[in-house]
This record gives sequence, structure tokens and C-alpha cells, in this order.
Amino acid sequence: MSFNLNKIVKEWSYRVHDGMPDMKNPLHMVKLQQVLHERKYPRKFIEALLNRLRETGKSDFPAVTKKGRTVYFGTAERQQAAINAKTHFKLGSPEAKEAERGEGESAKKKTREPAAAEKAAKVAAEKKAKQKTAEKAAKYKEANNKRVHDIVNDPNRSEVEKQDALEALKFKGEIFDLYPKIKITLARKGYGGKDPLIPVEIDQINPETGEPYEYMKASELLRRWTNEMLALVEDIPLEEKQAFAEYLSDPERQVDYNPANMGTLTTDLEKAGVPAAIVKRILTHTSQDEGKRGVGMGEFGMSLVFKNVRNSAGKGDLEFYNPETEEWEPFEVKGQGAVLGDKPTDKNGADRQRLESQGMRIGRLDFNDPDEKGDGLIYKGKKYKLNQLSDVLALRYQDAVEEGTEAEFMKFFRDMLTHDVHGRAEKEAFEEGYPKDNPNPPPEKFENIADELIADPEVGGLLDFTNPKDINTLVGIINLATYQTKDGFRHFIAHDYGAQGPNSGDYVYAKGSPIEVARQLIKTNIGFQKIAWNIMKPRVGVGEKFVSRDNPLTELLQMSQLSR
Repeated sequence: MSFNLNKIVKEWSYRVHDGMPDMKNPLHMVKLQQVLHERKYPRKFIEALLNRLRETGKSDFPAVTKKGRTVYFGTAERQQAAINAKTHFKLGSPEAKEAERGEGESAKKKTREPAAAEKAAKVAAEKKAKQKTAEKAAKYKEANNKRVHDIVNDPNRSEVEKQDALEALKFKGEIFDLYPKIKITLARKGYGGKDPLIPVEIDQINPETGEPYEYMKASELLRRWTNEMLALVEDIPLEEKQAFAEYLSDPERQVDYNPANMGTLTTDLEKAGVPAAIVKRILTHTSQDEGKRGVGMGEFGMSLVFKNVRNSAGKGDLEFYNPETEEWEPFEVKGQGAVLGDKPTDKNGADRQRLESQGMRIGRLDFNDPDEKGDGLIYKGKKYKLNQLSDVLALRYQDAVEEGTEAEFMKFFRDMLTHDVHGRAEKEAFEEGYPKDNPNPPPEKFENIADELIADPEVGGLLDFTNPKDINTLVGIINLATYQTKDGFRHFIAHDYGAQGPNSGDYVYAKGSPIEVARQLIKTNIGFQKIAWNIMKPRVGVGEKFVSRDNPLTELLQMSQLSR
């Protein structure tokens, strides 16, 4: 692992209150230690570096006070002035040694009694804790025996029902061993809420520090999440529960997530060593965080199982550790049919007058016809469904090519996306200060992204404007790019788990800037909701229910990643 001094000093500066790290300040050195642990430097390396820095900090003109404390003056002049004034003694002088001896004896006296009292209090606390454990064990044993007795002697249950009840009781007992392992893994991955840390007695090593865990987050939220995970695996065979527990408790077995541009989450998790019976359950689990916001499908499973994925403390759903930048980066996870930012409405739809300038009208063929129900999209005297906008745009493009007005059509298409969808709507959002926790880029930023993607040879340049699927995909890709610009994530994954999804675990993944993500995803089978004049920010999905390109690059991409 490379040692990037500039990045470390910069991060250290952010962590200390005055922005000026001081090696002689113990609190500042603690902040540096935290920075080094987060960047996953070896524990022995960190200890050696900190010791060396502390010794360096202690070489700056020391002198001893009358109370026997060593202080540092920074300059030889200040050190000598203090010695001359006889408020301090030269280090190593007889006066300094005498002062240090007096301070040592005084300190021993002061600490002896509190230390004895502290030891006695600790012994009493341990005795009380053991007594409480014994009481709980006896109470549980009595309650469990009563449950078994009640089940066996219940006259209203058949023998089969009694066996089922006893089996369920056995499952309840088996998950007790799994409880601390899941709880501590969730806490380590950032699912502990905002409660203060409290002591726990769990003999498990923190892989980030190499030390045993002494504290963990223990909020009501953490306990609820832990219980939710236990409920998912309750009826799984014992040996598979034990295998899952061993995987969670052994950091050496846990693997990094190394996603391809296209893949299957179930396969990736099973390769990590998670039993197949557990994989689908943890991937399809959803919950809520402390702000009542949804924790979507896939998020729990990925952050629980993979070493380099954890819950997000800021942007994105999760955080992904990037070894290239040595940073935890925002990771956005979208399930089947998820919105990308704003929900599609007529406020961020195409301008109806602009559509009419190209011969496309929203309405009915004959308002006097009682059998004609509902508005449609009308072009050249033919009525189409509202969500067939991409079909009509493809027809209009073909006509424009034949008329020699292709350039005018492309200007209309750019204007529709850059002004109507990602201009007007983003300007309103900018004026309202959305999102509230982030300053917005100016509206022009979104217009430029849309325009750049249309003109980009690796995005718009790959598409066939006579193909409705290509047009639909481009509109969706541009929406994703503007969403990424606002939210600032660097990694994106869309998978097919959801209420209406096939739930096979198929996904598409990309990383980098909005332009880089678009260039990667355009080569995959990413799909989007069919666009309409008022649905120009389509939902994302993977599979048959969403429109994706007939992509000649997709098969090559799949073949190349099967060989990974």
C-alpha cells in the first residue's frame, strides 16, 4: 500500500479543530491514528509511525517545571529564558531530577486510593453481572421447559402440529449464537444509528485496528436490524446458519466486492462463501433507517457480506472502498423500477409546443367521436399511446432524414432534453435549494451534461435514432447522469430485485464520473421505463419489463466477464 503523505496530512487537517495538526497535542495524534486506521494501514506500521512522530515532537527544547512536568518551548531562547527565571530547570539537572521525584511520589499517592477503589468497583460489577447472567439463564431454562411442556401436552394440537412447534422452538434456540455476530458486523458496517457507543463483552477482533472490540453502537435501530436479519435465517438448516456465522466472524474469510459491468448478485455472494439458502433472503430484505428512509433491496446483503462495502454516512446508499484513491466513495444502489431522483411528472416533461413544432400533438383524433377515449400522441394523422413517444420520435427522425432536415430534428431533440427536462426542472430545483443538504450546481451544468452525452461518440454516437429502443435508452442515461451530478456518487448498480422484478439477481454496474458511467452503461443491458411526454425521467430496471437496447456489445461484454 502506497503512503500518500499529502492526502493524509490534508485529511488530518480537516479532523483537528483549528486545521493545524500539532504532534505535541495528544488529541491531534488520536485524530491522525483514526485517519491511518480508516485507510487500512497495518497496525504495526501505524504504531511505529506514531511513536516516531511523538519522539520528534518531544525534541523541541524541553525543560522541567518545579512540579516535575516536562514542557517544550519551541525555541532555544524561550527555553533559556525560563531556566534563567528559575521557573524551570534544565532537563537532566539535579534540580530537575528532584522535582521529577517529588511529582512521582505525589502522583503515586494521589492515584493509589482511586485505583484501589476502581478495582473494587470493577470486581463488584463483574460479580453483579455474573449473578444477573445466572438469573437470566435460570429464568430462560424454566420458560423454555414450560414451552416444551405446554406444546407436548396441548390437547388442541395434532401430533404433526406439536412437531412443527417444537421444530420452530429449536430454530429459535439455534439463532442465539448468530445474534452477536450479526449485531457486531452491522455495527462495524455503520448500521448502528447515532447513539453513543457503549461497552460490550464480545471476543472479536476489529479488522480495521487489529484490536478486540471494546465498544459498539447499540441503539434500538441496531437491535431491530439485527433481529430482522435473524428472522430471515431462522428456519435455515443449522449447518448453514453456522457457516454464515463463521463467515461473519472471520475477517480473513470475508471477500472484497469486485463487480463486473454486468453480473448476478447471487453468484457473487455465493462465491464469497455465503450459503445459497441465505443469499436470496438477505438480498431481497428491505427496512428503514433512523430517518424512516427506505433501505432498499440488495443494500443490506452487500454491506453485510463484502469487506469493502459499508453503510453510507452521507451521499449514496452505501460506500465502496476504492483502492486506487484509498477513499470510501459514495455507492448508489437501485432496485427494479426505482426512480432516479425526481419522480417523472409533467413539470419535468417535454414542452408540448416544442413537440407540436415537429408535428407531434397530444390529444385525440376526433373529439366528437364518443368511442374515442383518452388522449394519445398524434403524428401524421395516426394515434399512438402516450408512452410510445420514442416510437414517434424514431419515425419523425426518419422523415427528417428524407426531408433533409436532420440537423433541425437533432436541435429539437437537444433542446427538448436540455431545456425542458434538464433545464426548466433543474432551474426550479436550483431556486428551491434542492437537495437541501448540498449546494446545487447551476442549471447550466445539467444542460451541458445532456448536450455532451448526445454528442459524445461513445454514447449518442453509438445509437441509431431510427430505433425507438436506442432513443429511450439515451433519455434514461441522460437522466441518470444528471441525477449523479446532483447526488455526487461515484459507483452505481441497478439490479432486478423488486416488487415487480424477476428477482434473479442480475445487475449492471459502472463507476466514475457521470460521463464515464454513461459510457459504461450504454454497453450493457440496462433498461428504462418507456418514455412519454410527461415521463422524461424514466425509472430504471434490468430485464424484460424495461426497454433496453438491442446491444451488439452486450454479448461481447458478458462473454468477457464470464472469463473473469
